[in-house]
Amino acid sequence: MNLQTKIRVKEQSKKSKEEEKQKRRTDANKKRSQKNRRAWNFIKSIHRNYNTGKTTRELRSTFSKFKRGLETDVSEVIWSNPSP
Repeated sequence: MNLQTKIRVKEQSKKSKEEEKQKRRTDANKKRSQKNRRAWNFIKSIHRNYNTGKTTRELRSTFSKFKRGLETDVSEVIWSNPSP
């Protein structure tokens, strides 16, 4: 089976390789976009519902510190439940 895969890869034309590469890039960009959209919606809901005195950008960097396990000045309760 491994040999068959190698043979099929060798036989692919340059055009089909480019199309496959472009498809992978498109899928990766779509997944990245969805992940970032989810994260920003999370941060914006915290900004709307809690008075932390920080901008959304500052909250985003604070959240990344929280995910890494570093100490933050925003309560842990806020990160676990962004709705009041």
